[in-house]
Amino acid sequence: MLKTIKGIFQDGIITPLERINIKRADVIITFLDSDVEEVKNNFLSAAGTWDDLDTEKLKNELYKSRESDLRGNVQL
Repeated sequence: MLKTIKGIFQDGIITPLERINIKRADVIITFLDSDVEEVKNNFLSAAGTWDDLDTEKLKNELYKSRESDLRGNVQL
């Protein structure tokens, strides 16, 4: 569910201008743009574009790639 909450960004902290009820694990996406509607529409238009992605296959490929040592030793 999308909800628009206005806030103030000051000294690296975003403070909501209204009381909000969120859980610690809720995902928050912040749009910092003068044309918020355009940004929101672009974000929503991307929803579902990866619905044909085989996520199990992707995870298996990622784990497999981490097992191989193609880079060699890293010198610091």
